[in-house]
Amino acid sequence: MEQRVAKLETDVGEIKRLLSDQIMPMLIRIDERLNGAMAQAASKADLATVKGELLEKLAEKPGKSYLWTVLAVLVGAILAAVAAGVSLK
Repeated sequence: MEQRVAKLETDVGEIKRLLSDQIMPMLIRIDERLNGAMAQAASKADLATVKGELLEKLAEKPGKSYLWTVLAVLVGAILAAVAAGVSLK
């Protein structure tokens, strides 16, 4: 029984050494990386702000019906010029 306890004590000592020398520093590095990445991540408020700005800018752009109207006017003007005999050269 004493041999088993001595072996367990040795094994536990080795586990403690492994934890303190290798695993804990690795966990600390992982935690630092995650905290650094989370500091740069956008929050919900940031995303809402960007969404609002994007919607405002999209509202300023011409719509499809406006673009189709402009295209129709241009095509009509070209057809009228061709019908009138104006050369496009």
